[in-house]
Amino acid sequence: MKMTLADVDWENIAVCRWPEVPALPECACPVIVRVGVSEARQAARAKLRAALGGVLAAWSGLPAERLSLIETARGPVWEGLLHGHSLDISVSYGGGEGWIGLMRGGQIGIDVMTIEPIAEANAVARCYLGDEVASRIREAEDPVVAFARAWTEREARIKCLHRSLAEWTADGALEEARCVVWQAYVSQRCVGMIACA
Repeated sequence: MKMTLADVDWENIAVCRWPEVPALPECACPVIVRVGVSEARQAARAKLRAALGGVLAAWSGLPAERLSLIETARGPVWEGLLHGHSLDISVSYGGGEGWIGLMRGGQIGIDVMTIEPIAEANAVARCYLGDEVASRIREAEDPVVAFARAWTEREARIKCLHRSLAEWTADGALEEARCVVWQAYVSQRCVGMIACA
């Protein structure tokens, strides 16, 4: 029987810390790999791609040098199949960690953000998150954390749907609502969200 997103135990999604390699997931079951990285963007990017190559090599049985990743505006893409299914990949960085979201036979988006005050947060929220969410952020006990949660949720949904960031619209929000969202990580420094479809 094929697994669907409705079958996923969202409280127990596999989250491993590199160099641990997670087991090959069932279809429609997200897997997350956390990688300690430098704050320097290029070094973090290189380490995250190396970890991704290591996971793909373990899952596919192919040597890492034969696993060419294609760089796109959305991030790395691998065009191979794992036991007959495509693999969707999403990456994000925040708080000295890189995050890799992987899903066979489905779509995944991951976004991590350092919790810090954002200049013009109210205007940004109205423009990109919509009036209702912007209002909830303003009224929250901690608006900085509320903004980080709302922003990473929107970014994760957009990445999941393979879209680019655009201003909030009711039609766009309706499409984004088909993603299942899970709060993957919260600390005093960062918040991270995963979206799957």
